[in-house]
Amino acid sequence: MAISYTVDSLVTKLRKAGKLPPHDQGGTAAALLEKLNDEQRLYLMTLLAETRENFRQAAYDITTVAGTKRYAIPPRAVAAGFVAVAFIANDERRPLTFFSDSRVNTIQNPTAGDCYLEGNELVLYEDPGVSTLRITYNRRLSELVLVAEARAITAINTGTKTITVAASPTSFTGRTAMDLVKGTPHFDTYGIDLACASIGAAATTIVFTNTLPTSLAIGDYVALPGETPVCNAPWELHDVLVHKAAHAWLLERGDPRAGGIARLLWGEDGTGKSGMEADAMSLLTPRVETNSKPLINFNAPCWSRYRANSRWPQS
Repeated sequence: MAISYTVDSLVTKLRKAGKLPPHDQGGTAAALLEKLNDEQRLYLMTLLAETRENFRQAAYDITTVAGTKRYAIPPRAVAAGFVAVAFIANDERRPLTFFSDSRVNTIQNPTAGDCYLEGNELVLYEDPGVSTLRITYNRRLSELVLVAEARAITAINTGTKTITVAASPTSFTGRTAMDLVKGTPHFDTYGIDLACASIGAAATTIVFTNTLPTSLAIGDYVALPGETPVCNAPWELHDVLVHKAAHAWLLERGDPRAGGIARLLWGEDGTGKSGMEADAMSLLTPRVETNSKPLINFNAPCWSRYRANSRWPQS
């Protein structure tokens, strides 16, 4: 049986995890979906941040304008923050030096390579001219929606920059930008706010302005900007999200079954040192094994003399 990664399956799992009968205390699909989104926004994003493994790191390029020193932080950046800023030219990266607002007026001889935050804007000290400014940031997880609010891609024409879908939902009508989402792990968003021709009612084709991502495949999804029919978090966290949402749902209603789910999530002692959350986090970090064992070719010439004088079986 094929694995279902969709948000619809997460809603079904939530109902099962909380042992909720249909419409139990308002437990409609819409209400359960809202609870999943609530827990994803803060709880799941916090877990991802704690790994420090850059799961949601992305780059946002801005073409600077001569005479303009202020540029908006990417709208999907977590907490309107960023990781790094650099000028990009000829495949070379020139990092900018960031100063906190408390040091803004103390800097001597500022250059275009110096910057600071003011509100939700990145401010450059000097005129950048026309160049590429790259802001590296942690992107928020897209809002979860049921599959009916997105569309699976059934055909792709890279030459005409066109994708084919079943008749688009009414929410697509008139839209001129969309997101493209990988339908299988690792559930990447290929592009955000990708410009397209205005989408007609019940349209079956969507024509994009720019070249389609080469990794886009049939079965991936097109969705409204900031939405996704599959959770963008690593697969290892999907069941953790489901059980956290079930716990929150039952806890809000004073249901004693919340205690059982809490023990599943954070262990019998409630410390979080065991349980589903700890198990998932142990899989997510470290993301790269740096202490791997060296590979030794015992048939190499340097080992032949040693083997001849050892008790090792001779090949």
